[in-house]
Amino acid sequence: MTKQPSSIFASAGWLVAAALGTVMLASGFQANAPKFGHVDMNKVVQDSNAGKALQSDLRNQFNLRQGLLEYASRQRVLTEQQAAQLLNLTLKPNQTEADKQALDKLKADIEGEVRAFNQLNTVASPSETQRSQLAEYNRRIEQTENTLRAWQQQFSEDMNDLLAKGREDLSRKARTVVNDLSRRQGFTVVFDSTSAIYSANDLTDAATKALEN
Repeated sequence: MTKQPSSIFASAGWLVAAALGTVMLASGFQANAPKFGHVDMNKVVQDSNAGKALQSDLRNQFNLRQGLLEYASRQRVLTEQQAAQLLNLTLKPNQTEADKQALDKLKADIEGEVRAFNQLNTVASPSETQRSQLAEYNRRIEQTENTLRAWQQQFSEDMNDLLAKGREDLSRKARTVVNDLSRRQGFTVVFDSTSAIYSANDLTDAATKALEN
């Protein structure tokens, strides 16, 4: 089962500050006394709209996959073709109305097969044809078990890839924002809050706002 990202960043061990480290500003020779500041990079990322949007998107992607696993585990007599269609339609980005209708029809067909299977199981003395159909349903159930295990692995990899890409993109933007902001305000060096014991110049709020632009 894929892991619930209750805190998307924390659950992945994402400490943005640790990843970025100290932000060094190469501003050239300084005739005046150096000016130091600090910024909480982790807070900049998590409190920004961009960070919140990333968390929301990751949570939505997780819920799609979790819902698909739960649905398929209840409808275990689906065929391999139905499983492939279910996967593609459920995870297809920017679903059209036609996609949604196709998914609804596919689920109706699958659920009809489940009802037929349950009905067959109530037959006291099944015919040869019915026994053959029951055998086919049992083969599908075994195949679905294999499919679910493969999906669990795939979905875990999907979430790790989505998180890594989102983390990389947002970290790069956050560092660029802090560097630009610090240069404009004349800072010589800006430390991450995890490295700075004390600094009167906190750029965290300004950097968070700048990340939205």
